[in-house]
Amino acid sequence: MNTSKLAFQLLPQKFSFINRMLLFVRRPKITVFPHALKLLHEEKSDTITVVTLLKGTQLQIKLLDKVFIQQGLKKRQYLLTSENSLTKENKHLEDISDLKVIDESFFVIGAGLNTHPESFQALNVLERLMTLAISESKTLVFFPLLFLWHRKPDRTSSNKQFKYLRYARRLVLSIGEPIEWSSAKAEDISPSDTASLRRVILREFYRERRIITGDPARSRRKIIATLMKDEELQKSILSSAKTGNVKVLKRKATHYLKEISADYRDLAPRLWMPFVKYFFTHQFNGIEINKGDMARLRHLLRIKRKCVLVPTHRSHIDYVIFSYMCYMNGLIPPLVAAGQNLTFWPMGWIFRHTGAFFIRRTFRGLDIYPTVFKTYLKYLLKYTQPIEVFIEGGRSRTGRYLQPKLGFLSMLLDALHFGVVDELTFIPVAINYDRIIEEDAYIRELSGKPKEKERVQNLLKSWHLLKRKHGYIYISISDPITVKQSETEKVAKPEFKEQIGYDIMYRALTSTTVTTVSVFSLAFLSNAKTQQEYTELKKRFDFLVHYFKSDHCITASNLEEPDAFDSVLQFLEDQELCIRNNSSAGKHPSMISINPQKMLIFEYSKNSILGYLFIEAAKRIASIENQFDSDVYKEIIKNICPWFFPVKPESIFNTPTTGECSVLESYQNQLITSAITPILAAYIIACKGLLERSENRFISQESVKKSIRKSITSIFYYSVFPQCVTEDLIKNIQTGLFRNDVLCRDKDRGQVMVKDLPELWHRLDRYLTVIDPRLTEIQPIHS
Repeated sequence: MNTSKLAFQLLPQKFSFINRMLLFVRRPKITVFPHALKLLHEEKSDTITVVTLLKGTQLQIKLLDKVFIQQGLKKRQYLLTSENSLTKENKHLEDISDLKVIDESFFVIGAGLNTHPESFQALNVLERLMTLAISESKTLVFFPLLFLWHRKPDRTSSNKQFKYLRYARRLVLSIGEPIEWSSAKAEDISPSDTASLRRVILREFYRERRIITGDPARSRRKIIATLMKDEELQKSILSSAKTGNVKVLKRKATHYLKEISADYRDLAPRLWMPFVKYFFTHQFNGIEINKGDMARLRHLLRIKRKCVLVPTHRSHIDYVIFSYMCYMNGLIPPLVAAGQNLTFWPMGWIFRHTGAFFIRRTFRGLDIYPTVFKTYLKYLLKYTQPIEVFIEGGRSRTGRYLQPKLGFLSMLLDALHFGVVDELTFIPVAINYDRIIEEDAYIRELSGKPKEKERVQNLLKSWHLLKRKHGYIYISISDPITVKQSETEKVAKPEFKEQIGYDIMYRALTSTTVTTVSVFSLAFLSNAKTQQEYTELKKRFDFLVHYFKSDHCITASNLEEPDAFDSVLQFLEDQELCIRNNSSAGKHPSMISINPQKMLIFEYSKNSILGYLFIEAAKRIASIENQFDSDVYKEIIKNICPWFFPVKPESIFNTPTTGECSVLESYQNQLITSAITPILAAYIIACKGLLERSENRFISQESVKKSIRKSITSIFYYSVFPQCVTEDLIKNIQTGLFRNDVLCRDKDRGQVMVKDLPELWHRLDRYLTVIDPRLTEIQPIHS
């Protein structure tokens, strides 16, 4: 059965000569966002589709008619009501009484929903529509169609013809979420029913306008002047001020606000986005994001008062990519918390005007800076534009997700606790890449070289990177976390804030898109050889693809293709990361090798998807003797979480687990356990080295890191896991040993005591040698 849509037959007004000349002189360009109008194409039974407009002027009607034709809505019979069609007394009420359903057509109600109901017949029209739905036993579906002259947040009105001449190339068309009214709800219609329906429709118009344009623009100078009058900031200045330096502190507070505050303007993204689009088009093969994720994000921004987007942080591109996706999908770009290191010209000016506000890495030694920043943050929370914050603090150099930095998150929850907002909704966003633009810099930093400061010269030096493609960008949005102000007792506690931070990171961890490059990297690095057989590598690749799909992980679209392995192999060969040595006989190349100097690139890609594997890998290692060893399992989790995976061990222990594992072949088992085998092997080697170098059980703090580095960079470990020998591994192992009381600081001696290792480590050592025969060279740990 075809969709039944309503045709509203009214006498059309003559299209004026002025409007025809306007369309002739200035050709319009209407931006229709991807989500708009698609629902009008869907075939549904027992529905009457009603498209609602706020005004429906003659010019809008003509433009909408063109859009409907362009969108393929040709099978229709409709006459749009003009702005004055129903305002002159009851001129056409006799036509309203003759409403009837016509297949393959829809009804557009023109105007009056936003005017006072007593001065207009909008309620009468809605009542007739509701009566018709009851008589036809159908459901009314209202589509609020928002027609905007521009994406500026101001609401000023002016002459329509003048607006058209000015904004003809910036027209925007969007449709809000559909509103259903079932004829089964009532047998009789009262005035309160029609008034209530009108309010619901108007609310959807308001919400749709708000998420596209945001709040009315505010002068940055006025914002700073207003914030300087904040009571809490004034008290902080007075309490910090010494005799006679109140004016100095006020000038400093003003300087801090100028340094921090964003200056978002609609003009900036309009000028900036074409360059961003050109960059992404020429540097990447595409941006892959689930359409359902964008629809869910749109819905959350509509219904939630304040949303905080929390993306993972891999690259400087992260600052731009999500704002770009929001703008292209009809959402106002978020206000992004960026590091102060990005204030260099010209990027600082561009970022500030596209919505970035800047924060220093540390607040130590800054007297009133924390209070100034909290004051600005409270101001941001009072308005509807979403905030984007990277709670990992810095970019991940290893591909693994970092532990959350709780400073910014704590300030947000404190503002919630003190009633600045009623609730906060945190939306974790996982961003993954086939290749990172900064990978060369990451390799230098992981080898121990200092991080280079961001500046224009470095951008110019990296110009050669723009000559190569970097594959795809993958964005996935996880389930939101809503914290309400009513949970006052919880919000104020530090452990609750910590748990929120780890929950956000874990949701991002388990919603990362599994890419072809990351699966290939995991399959290749599970074997220590730099040259491997094609058939054996493809076998491991196919198993991993099947495993991730069966585990309901988010996978890239190209991973679903039958020739995914050959495609990624071709991509890596084009990138000069992989070499195929063709055999003289046979259809496929016999051997595949990778450049040893590029091993860290594959390690980075592999680490991005280990969040799906580390718990299963720990269970399999603890079950290697056909019986689940819960003590060893807990010891493994304690030493890899949260240093290598941002999850609190208690969260995993509180989750019921049987320890049962499916029976797999030895190479399949090794593939899964390879997610954490290098980490555990490094722990054992580091502990062995510390015990051998500390006969009196005490060593200096400087010697701890040197001993761990010397052990990890041993010939054995480097020959088995060469790509894992990084400064990040050494740092995390040292932190884990201290936090798990394997190493203990003696304040009196100023040295570190190496404790006797528990018997669990002996069992873990034995389990590892069974699961991975390459580790048999690790000698047993001696107490």
